[in-house]
Amino acid sequence: MLSNKILSVVTFVYLFSTLLYFVYLVARKEVIGKLATGITTAGLLGQIISFSLRWKESYTFGYGHIPLSNQFESMVFFAMMIILIYLLWERKFKVKTMGAFVTPIASVLLALTTITRSFANEIQPLVPALQSNWLTYHVITCFLGYAAFAVSFGVSVMYLIKVSSNWRELGVLPDAAILDDINYKAIAIGF
Repeated sequence: MLSNKILSVVTFVYLFSTLLYFVYLVARKEVIGKLATGITTAGLLGQIISFSLRWKESYTFGYGHIPLSNQFESMVFFAMMIILIYLLWERKFKVKTMGAFVTPIASVLLALTTITRSFANEIQPLVPALQSNWLTYHVITCFLGYAAFAVSFGVSVMYLIKVSSNWRELGVLPDAAILDDINYKAIAIGF
């Protein structure tokens, strides 16, 4: 399926953007940060295309449902929501260094899901319990919350590093108060 091939490419795009965010964290070159954000955005667009194609493919197979019905589809959607929320937060708070702590979560999740083939990735019909319009609304809102918590986790790691005695003087990370505010807002969205 074309959607799975695109998803495999997106996995490597996210892994590369994660590497660029780490380089940005160390080098603090704005061009590297912009490149990392651009590549992450391109990966998100590719993932949205893959998601849309998979949805279309489900109609081709005669099942016709949003691709949120099994572990593979759920993990792919979760990674997509993590990246979406991260990019919105990066734009709002202008803190590119978050990328070094948040994109690895989505990158590893997507890599484990797509490259290792840990989950069955075939499109299957919905079980009777999931044959409802509530599936779409329920799963999307749940995974948006989970993704906000994942972003919060990445920001919390940044906060803990920032307030540790060894890293406090380094200007690599934003001020602890800014990280605390970002974390608070991510948790609020999660709930």
